Amino acid sequence: MGFDQQHLNWLITFLFDTDPDLIEQEHCLLAHYYLDKLDVIEHYQLFSMIMARLPHRAKLFFLSESYVGKQQMIREVIDVRGNYHIH
Repeated sequence: MGFDQQHLNWLITFLFDTDPDLIEQEHCLLAHYYLDKLDVIEHYQLFSMIMARLPHRAKLFFLSESYVGKQQMIREVIDVRGNYHIH
């Protein structure tokens, strides 16, 4: 799709910096939408940006995942962050 750096930065901010109490369902839907629209190169750029933010042990775990596994892991984080304040 040709997303720009702004969309990737938004995803990183959502995943790492957004207070879970401030996340609304629309934010989660937008995060999934952005993730769906990334091409392969943009996915790898996102993976690299995520790796830069993870602690050492989490990096090892993330590295061991396949391409699809990394995508699924990101989606799980989106869903967990979105449901955090509901429970």
